[in-house]
Amino acid sequence: ETFIRNILAPAKPDKVEIVEKGGKRIVIVTMDFQNRRLAIGRKGRKIQNAKKLALRHHNIEDIVLR
Repeated sequence: ETFIRNILAPAKPDKVEIVEKGGKRIVIVTMDFQNRRLAIGRKGRKIQNAKKLALRHHNIEDIVLR
C-alpha cells in the first residue's frame, strides 16, 4: 500500500485496496478528480510507469483509479 502511494506521488489517494481477481493481484485506488489527473500524468505516462513498477516489484497486474 505504501509503495503504491509513493509511486503515485504527488497525488494523494483517499484509499488503496489490494484485491485478487482470477488469480491476479489488482490495486484499486480511490481519489478525487484533481488527484486523479496528477496520478495519470501527461499522456498517461505516469500511470503506465507506475503499473510497470508495481508488476516488477510486487507482481501486481493492474492499478485501477476511481
